[in-house]
Amino acid sequence: KGNNNIGYLYEDSKGTIWIGTDRGVYYYTPETEIISYADYWDDLAGGALNWVQDIEGDDKGNIWVLIPDQGIFRTSANGVNLYNMPKGSPYNNKEDFYNDICVTPDGTLWACSSNGKIYRYDKGYDEMVEVRFKFPFTDTLKFSRIIPTDASDLILSTEDVKLYLLSPKHNYTASEIDNSLSEGLYFRSMALIKNELWVGTQMGLFSIDLKNGQSKRFTNSPTNPHSISDNTIYALYADNENNLWIGTVFGGVNLLIHDGIDFCKISPYPTHSCRVRGLAF
Repeated sequence: KGNNNIGYLYEDSKGTIWIGTDRGVYYYTPETEIISYADYWDDLAGGALNWVQDIEGDDKGNIWVLIPDQGIFRTSANGVNLYNMPKGSPYNNKEDFYNDICVTPDGTLWACSSNGKIYRYDKGYDEMVEVRFKFPFTDTLKFSRIIPTDASDLILSTEDVKLYLLSPKHNYTASEIDNSLSEGLYFRSMALIKNELWVGTQMGLFSIDLKNGQSKRFTNSPTNPHSISDNTIYALYADNENNLWIGTVFGGVNLLIHDGIDFCKISPYPTHSCRVRGLAF
């Protein structure tokens, strides 16, 4: 069961490490130092789990796991639940599916879908319910990533390189975030450090000042030993000291110290792959 292709890592409040692979979920228990496979989720899904896109935890101790072609799984003190594809949008018809999740500081689970819809977990109904934000237009968007802000707002990216700030507490408004990024990019990951949004793409690392919309691009330079090691970015993680950790496809892990301009390269053991898909602290 499972495999060795690790795509996501998450440490919960008890120190348990949740490990998302291309075929299901493992968890590492620090007390026993044992890694176990979460086979009880296979039973819920009616078969083996597929690739894990995201793992998040909330303030109630729930662990949420997103597997795009199967749904959102939750494990809690009361057992395990599965929240299937958005209603009326079966994945086998390729109409719609959840493609990212996040938990805001107020403990709310949010999800965005490939067909331009946003969902929130409703505890009263025990299901994912659609939330309609007031976008400045009526065009259908294709969402790619969603992350929380410190104020429990949401930052959302689209497949056509647009960014939006969503405010659930301010009448569900949605405003576009100015940015100068060119079309053709794909937002693989995002991280927020104060008022600076970091975006990992297949063409380098970008930072966007949310106050003025100005952006900077960071790419590998063979003549600069302090440049980022690879232009294809897969994972970003902002730690508690506002440092940025960057996982690349061909260049291992990079560390950018807060307010610095030099990248520190931390590569895996040379006989192993340098592809990094998940980061956690």
